[in-house]
Amino acid sequence: MKQQIHPKLKQLQNLLKYHELLGIDSYPASADISFFLEKAPSLLAEKATIRSKIAESTPKVVDTPGTKMVTGSMEEICVEVRECRSCALCKQRILPVCGAGGEQIKLMIVGGWLALSSSPESSSVIFGTAEDTMVFRMLQAIHLSANEAFITNVIKCGIDTKVQPQKVHIDTCISYLERQIARLSPAVICTMGTVATRALLKVKQPLSQLRGKFHDYHLDDQKKIPLMPTYHPSFLLSNPEMKKPTWEDLQLVEKALQSL
Repeated sequence: MKQQIHPKLKQLQNLLKYHELLGIDSYPASADISFFLEKAPSLLAEKATIRSKIAESTPKVVDTPGTKMVTGSMEEICVEVRECRSCALCKQRILPVCGAGGEQIKLMIVGGWLALSSSPESSSVIFGTAEDTMVFRMLQAIHLSANEAFITNVIKCGIDTKVQPQKVHIDTCISYLERQIARLSPAVICTMGTVATRALLKVKQPLSQLRGKFHDYHLDDQKKIPLMPTYHPSFLLSNPEMKKPTWEDLQLVEKALQSL
């Protein structure tokens, strides 16, 4: 059977043939080219190894009547997030945002996306520097350690504040979040902001009508996870008067966790 040539390789072959017709039989060497030729084999081998490992242990979705079960580790999901090219938003990505927290958690906190006005000082930022500080204070206030929670976003790309994600980006990216929820199986989910709340509950009501009470997130037809919508830390930073209702929501979350 005739071996298929990769389209990119075919384009390169055609370009070289065209250059040959023009009389070009050599190319000037440069430091960049020398570095690429030296490193390319090892980089390609490393990437092939990573992809092979992902292929062997890619989270598989097993559908049976009334049940959806997802397997795979958080590390594997994060590798996919870092390499994701599923939508055009990846071209404007400043850094990937998989999330952070424990593996055996009680609470999962979900925001919309990380908006950056400049390159962050740390690659571990999730909601924003000041926002992350506020979230960790919230966890302390409801007596949870950092390892008892997992914080992440619907959209896994950290992007410039001038970029506004569209519905197609949310629809493309949310599968990562759904797999994270299935993998971690938190006792309670707290969505912060309209984007996260609507994405998981599949509703269009304003956040002001949804917060203050629990809703059901359907992990599958057999299991529901109580979900509390509340305000996002970035909103609270510019609207401090809304900290009180947010604290009321968090107290309900704490009460629900204590009852388990």
